[in-house]
Amino acid sequence: MAETIQTVKLRGTISTTHFGHEKLISLYKECCHYSNAPITVCFKDLNWIDANMAALLQAIVRKLEKENSLELLADLTASTSDFGILFRNGLFESNEFQGRDTGTTIRLKEFFPNHEDEFVEYIESDFIDFPRLVLADNSKDVIVQSLIEIFTNYEIHSKADYPIFLCGQYYPIKKSLKFTIVDLGIGFLEPIKRKVPQIDTFEKAINWAMVQGNTTKTDAPGGLGLWELRESMEDNNGFLEIVSGNAYKACGIKSGTRFETCRMLNSFHVGTTINLVFNDV
Repeated sequence: MAETIQTVKLRGTISTTHFGHEKLISLYKECCHYSNAPITVCFKDLNWIDANMAALLQAIVRKLEKENSLELLADLTASTSDFGILFRNGLFESNEFQGRDTGTTIRLKEFFPNHEDEFVEYIESDFIDFPRLVLADNSKDVIVQSLIEIFTNYEIHSKADYPIFLCGQYYPIKKSLKFTIVDLGIGFLEPIKRKVPQIDTFEKAINWAMVQGNTTKTDAPGGLGLWELRESMEDNNGFLEIVSGNAYKACGIKSGTRFETCRMLNSFHVGTTINLVFNDV
């Protein structure tokens, strides 16, 4: 008897917003009902996906492969949308795909915590030196060092045998560059609550982590990563988003105005996602 292949569907638009994150988390939760089986992910009803969100999609695939022994297969055959960008950035692979390089992608990559040198090389060469990205004075070093601290924190706190996932995309029409970083660790709340017991929600934990000097490290300096990253994003007319647990924090500059918001998600996020969004690039 032929093996039954379950099908799950992606629908509508998956953008770099709390709505987009919730759609991918819904996909994860739906797939969690199955184990030791192949699952087809149907793209027929998906109109658009921000290519940088491939980092979160890839993280979800890796988590389901490891924890549920699932094999996820993408079905693009009935789709009327063009998802060639997902081949160009490395989410999908095919010998038949002949799409041209548009010069807008920052390729999807995975780095385990013990591969810091490779991580830094990717950040510097693929992201920071991306031709469309012109940063304010001193911002390059600040952003690189901030991301290294984030990477180091993941190594310390992750409690997970997973790599960190990164992907970026330039959107010429919107003149926007979006760069997404995903880890499958324990999130912000647990390590911060151990140090500051009154921190009892993910929103409070994210806010605490973004204050200059706040750090969970006891044997090394820290506490500058997220604060300096936020400052640098504002200096470069951009904004920072942090997704952990049920909190979706966003702050920075949008449409020339400084803003700060936090939305509550309907479902708990897997790990932590950080989005860097540069406007008017």
